[in-house]
Amino acid sequence: MKRTLILLILITTIIGCNERKNLSDEHITCLKPVPDKPQQISGMLKSVRFIPLETTDQSLIGRMTGKIKKINNKYYVSHSRKELLEFDENGLFLRKIGRIGTGPGEYSELCDYDVFENGNILIEDAMKLIFYDRDGKYLHSVMLDFMPYNIKIVKDERILASGSGEEYAFYEIDLSGKVIKKEFKSNKATRWGSPIAFITYGQDKTITKIGRSNDCILYDFNDKNFSYTRLVCDNDILSSVKEEELNQVYNDKYEDVYRNVNGIFTMAGSDSHLFFLSGYIFSDNKKSIQVLNIETGNIEHVISNKDIDDVTFTDNPFFMFGAWGTDAKDCFITYIYPDKIWNGLKKHSDFEENPNYKKLKELFMDKSEDEVIDENPMLVEFVFK
Repeated sequence: MKRTLILLILITTIIGCNERKNLSDEHITCLKPVPDKPQQISGMLKSVRFIPLETTDQSLIGRMTGKIKKINNKYYVSHSRKELLEFDENGLFLRKIGRIGTGPGEYSELCDYDVFENGNILIEDAMKLIFYDRDGKYLHSVMLDFMPYNIKIVKDERILASGSGEEYAFYEIDLSGKVIKKEFKSNKATRWGSPIAFITYGQDKTITKIGRSNDCILYDFNDKNFSYTRLVCDNDILSSVKEEELNQVYNDKYEDVYRNVNGIFTMAGSDSHLFFLSGYIFSDNKKSIQVLNIETGNIEHVISNKDIDDVTFTDNPFFMFGAWGTDAKDCFITYIYPDKIWNGLKKHSDFEENPNYKKLKELFMDKSEDEVIDENPMLVEFVFK
């Protein structure tokens, strides 16, 4: 009996080691203290561009923006998990992709989507993938053996998927829906609810945060491998192991016990930078945005609520926070509702000589507040220095 117990322990240990074969204690960067002196957000940016999305009966988005993707100088916007809209580089409405229904080319729910380099479009509908050409014409559908939460096209030849209540957290499939690889056993911490799981990280990787922890999964497009990494080297930041432990012991009711636990909330990436919001999980204190230069591995900017938004004037230095639901290689994209900008311009008239203020004034200040409330959100495309 004793030998059997020892053998079981050894087998369990070996299995555990095999499941963690890609894990390491390597980290990407280190956090730096938040500066005490307020900074102007524009001083951290290389460029900024404003793109008002055309408002028509067919293109009305309202307040339910989901995922925003930029590719081939076009913008794709999903909203209410019901529709996918396409806009050109100036924000003019082009078309809707598919529609709600049960027929060919229709979907019961727009769970996620992605766009191929040639402009063809892929929509995920529960356990089905629907393919469209660049003009939105239906091509064909593929059934899946599992239910994804998010998808990501890899070099037009493979698809990454995050499992939704599945045994594994990540799946790699071919264009026919066949599973090539599945990695990392699921737990509560890996069941994220972000519009985007696979965030752009440099030229040839994606990064996915595990829960609210310091730990992330990288996927290398060239090696076709998943690996585990820490986002920062601060030991006070919640780890995925600790988060899973808290979930098991306290079942989401541990805020009073761990009110001062630091976590990482959301992040967005491009081919040059990554930014993420960190701070106390159950408190608004000490939250800040860390901006990481991917090439150097260093934090270049720290943005706190003390800093001045002289880009959108919306009384929130975290205006860029909406970029966590966007996907673009050459920039970050966030969205701002026009009435927020309209009110910000009224309040911050002392910035009237600021070039960003002047651009926004031309776009919005000749309209009434009632008019801008009904308009589509405006996209803000920006690049860090």
